[in-house]
Amino acid sequence: MRVTMLIGQEWYRSMSLEILTALIQPVSNSILLLH
Repeated sequence: MRVTMLIGQEWYRSMSLEILTALIQPVSNSILLLH
């Protein structure tokens, strides 16, 4: 049970990181375009 929980945490962390980068990329691109 603990092993699956650890794997789930790692998977959730990587997924949230991918979603965050996907959300941040266009924002940073627009900021770069403005400057």
